[in-house]
Amino acid sequence: DIPCWSLAALLDVLESEIDGENGETYKLNIEKDGTWWDIWYSEEYDEENPIETTSSEELIDVCVNMILKLKERNLI
Repeated sequence: DIPCWSLAALLDVLESEIDGENGETYKLNIEKDGTWWDIWYSEEYDEENPIETTSSEELIDVCVNMILKLKERNLI
């Protein structure tokens, strides 16, 4: 058997809110713009300055990329 992840399992890893490095709270945003998926975390009142963002044509790719970025910053 080869272990694998489902899209649902990857989305479960992405918390709806995470705490930033300085105590701020960031909310998960997922949006499809045409053929591109975007995922980003931003403060509720400062959506112009997300802490992390990633885009791809495949939702599974943006999930994996976001998980890797958050892991690098020790946010998950």
